Amino acid sequence: MIKRLLQMLTPEVRGKREPAPEALRGVPPVRRLKTYQADTGFSWSYYYEGHRREEEPNAGLAYVFTLQPGSRAERRVTVLIPEGTLAGARARTLSAISSRESYALAKMHLFAVLDCEESPAPDSRWELDVDAAMAIWERLDL
Repeated sequence: MIKRLLQMLTPEVRGKREPAPEALRGVPPVRRLKTYQADTGFSWSYYYEGHRREEEPNAGLAYVFTLQPGSRAERRVTVLIPEGTLAGARARTLSAISSRESYALAKMHLFAVLDCEESPAPDSRWELDVDAAMAIWERLDL
């Protein structure tokens, strides 16, 4: 009887369920804790969790990191490199962007954001645009 009442009171949503995100690829065999000292003076510990291809809301490669801000709760952040950014970088460098180079772009963009923000929100998503990608590319001399 209680089950029937709950079914009557719970609105049924059909066809609106979001697809599960693709599983992460490139997951390190051993999860390594690393540290980054941001320009804000704050020290961040982080893990690289892996990457996946995303189609919505903007198609591209999503790199997932877990941040540990001191004694506060962990938070996951995603650095998205849209297809347009990769295409623009390919056009400017006149070469294909390897998986190692795209990871380097994502990690350096993560550091750039941490240099500006004292405490990013949990589940933050940061997109890398082509100009920022090229600035990182030149700085790393890729």
